[in-house]
Amino acid sequence: MQAIKENIVTIVAVAVAIIVGLILQYVYEFPLLVTAIIGILMGMLVGFILFIIQQNRDKHNKRK
Repeated sequence: MQAIKENIVTIVAVAVAIIVGLILQYVYEFPLLVTAIIGILMGMLVGFILFIIQQNRDKHNKRK
């Protein structure tokens, strides 16, 4: 069940990154390639943050 929850959080985070990228494209009139790169970088950042959170949670669970 925990894997499903983590996957849903990742999917939502990537969707938000894509939406933010499209909003930035519309506001600043970026080319579509720039929007794609921004979306990819934001997705990687969110993935890294989720990885760090999961790593800290696993350390906490091992101590119990």
